[in-house]
Amino acid sequence: GEQEPRTRVEEMAAHYITEIRTVQPEGPYYLGGVSFGGIVAFEMAQQLQEQGEQVALLALFNTDFPSHPRYMPYPEPRHDKVAAYMKTIERHLDQFKRLKTKKYILTRMKGIKTRISRKIWKAAAKSYSDIENLDGFPSPTIGKIHNACVRAERDYVPQIYPGRITLFWASEAPVLAHNDTRLGWGEVAAEGLEVHVVPGDHGTMRAEPHVEILAEKLTACLRRGRATSASGPE
Repeated sequence: GEQEPRTRVEEMAAHYITEIRTVQPEGPYYLGGVSFGGIVAFEMAQQLQEQGEQVALLALFNTDFPSHPRYMPYPEPRHDKVAAYMKTIERHLDQFKRLKTKKYILTRMKGIKTRISRKIWKAAAKSYSDIENLDGFPSPTIGKIHNACVRAERDYVPQIYPGRITLFWASEAPVLAHNDTRLGWGEVAAEGLEVHVVPGDHGTMRAEPHVEILAEKLTACLRRGRATSASGPE
């Protein structure tokens, strides 16, 4: 809490690379990140490749693909409230004229169901947004870090990565399953996206008993990465 948290993925990645190089100055490097950490690992791999270093493995664990218009929902435009209400009234009057009473009621019930579903989605999505009240965190500092990461993910635009990306995908659907963006990583992986489905959800995939399968698959990927880096480029 002595410094303000970084709000750009590029800055986070550069900082972590500096720290890693105090222990391992040269590659090959084996990088991995969970959730938002996967985005930081991806940017670290980009920067290391640009610096001429070898990245033998880039593993993302249930990491959403950020900031791509094809995968991100567009914000709803803001309209004048009065004009919006008038359009709503006109639409309902038109429906009432065209439909009989029973059909109109059924149509309205479907509309209510849709609005309720949207409210449930917004409530579930709250944990993925900036949180103003930081009392729910262990400390205000942790809350500030959470919000900084949220802003960093929103602003980050992934570029084409020259290597392969390995994605470990939890088999149980995430909270926002209808807005799942993970496969978007295939759009930027020049050497392809390798997907390994593992049991569990976003959290339990790394806990007993599911973590044993995750460890088995990850070990195989590490061995292959070591073999490839030892043999050198073909």
